[in-house]
Amino acid sequence: MSGKRVLVKVCGITSVEQSQALQEMGVDFLGFIFHPASPRFALERISLDEIASIRHPKKIGVFTSHSAAQIVEIAKSVGLWGVQLHGAYSARCIGEIKQQLPLCTILKVLSIENSLTENQRKSLQDPGAPWDMLLLDTATPTLGGSGQSFNWKLLEGICLAKPFFLAGGVSLENSSLAQLLTPRPYALDVNSRFETAPGVKDLDKIYSLLEKLTHGENL
Repeated sequence: MSGKRVLVKVCGITSVEQSQALQEMGVDFLGFIFHPASPRFALERISLDEIASIRHPKKIGVFTSHSAAQIVEIAKSVGLWGVQLHGAYSARCIGEIKQQLPLCTILKVLSIENSLTENQRKSLQDPGAPWDMLLLDTATPTLGGSGQSFNWKLLEGICLAKPFFLAGGVSLENSSLAQLLTPRPYALDVNSRFETAPGVKDLDKIYSLLEKLTHGENL
């Protein structure tokens, strides 16, 4: 495929075979969820060794209540490019992870409701924050994978200090709008809207997304 498009992360992967297919079609990031309560909990269907065997250069692990030591251990064992942190990870904890994983990209998740909180605004605009990128998602009890979008217009006029992934209800229908946002996302994070069942990706739909983002609406 040619042309410059916003990058794409497919999250909630639970299959080596689908990982390989997604890599072959040009998906930029593969996301593996290590939250045991998730219906897309990777280790319920594939092992750490199998995730390590996947040769995609940009694998991202999704963590919730894990300790820094647990995150570092998993990241090293499977060769993660990035770690995605949901929940109340302190700056000190993130700094500790970064110190032990100096080559790993740290993505801090902001869960957004009907408006941005003052702390969220500060996080968006803080160039000295210990994370490398942000991931903006819709606040739900399930910590992602809800298929619901927050109001993306909340981002208008904000000068973001670091690149961000846009998550939460990204679909074929709204992906073009997402790509045209100002500030522009570094990547779109897709999950439940591109599945036939939790953790089972609709490969045809994901291919259509990549085509649409690259070539526009009129294919």
